Amino acid sequence: MAAMGTLDELGAWERHHNVMSWYIRVLFLLPFCYFAYKRSLFSIVLTLVALATSMFWFPAPARPDPKAIEFLAMEREYLAGEWTTTKILLGLLVPGSLVALAVVFWKRSVVYGLVLINDIVLVKLAWSFYFGDMLGGLTLLPSQLVGFVILNAAVLYVLHRRNKRSSSRPAPRASMRAHRHPDARRHQPLPWPLPRRCGLREGVLAAGRCVRCGSDSPGVRVRAEPLAAAFGGGRPTTGAIRGGLRHVHEP
Repeated sequence: MAAMGTLDELGAWERHHNVMSWYIRVLFLLPFCYFAYKRSLFSIVLTLVALATSMFWFPAPARPDPKAIEFLAMEREYLAGEWTTTKILLGLLVPGSLVALAVVFWKRSVVYGLVLINDIVLVKLAWSFYFGDMLGGLTLLPSQLVGFVILNAAVLYVLHRRNKRSSSRPAPRASMRAHRHPDARRHQPLPWPLPRRCGLREGVLAAGRCVRCGSDSPGVRVRAEPLAAAFGGGRPTTGAIRGGLRHVHEP
């Protein structure tokens, strides 16, 4: 009741009868989500302050819409009435949904953010139809639909741009010599100075290049070593490849 009296003293409630404030309030979700995506906490707080004061921005209409008068009278009666547990839980949905929306966009989950935006708009519409009857819901419906379309179009455009940007990036260049043998995927280079065993046995070296994996990295020497040394210096077990040699790439 005290809050409602303060709004009356400031003339905010009469200004709230201007339906332009209804349209702009739902559109505040757009900069709110943008600043959360950019991880700007100061801008998020500034957006919330603008949202809370938006009913002061427009003058009181000379001839208020009778439907708007009836809907706002219902809303005022709802806010000034007794706050039961159910009403408190419903009231907590407002800050809770804004926090969830900020967290989702802060983590760059745009798809989940779009789902949450639509849920917020639909819950607001459901509330207006339930507590304001059919007339109250229809009064709020145009502003919510306009916000619904603009918000979805903006978020879908961002998704389209992001997907297009990611698809236009060049793919990582594969090894130019990976096609020299069918097991090229096994022979990806390890971080130097760790040796890399290409698995070649009794092969032939040509001009410092391994004929199996085709490695010719600058500063890399290719040498043949016994099979036992290739497996850590231990003696080869019975049944090892007779006379086997492996080539080890090392800096």
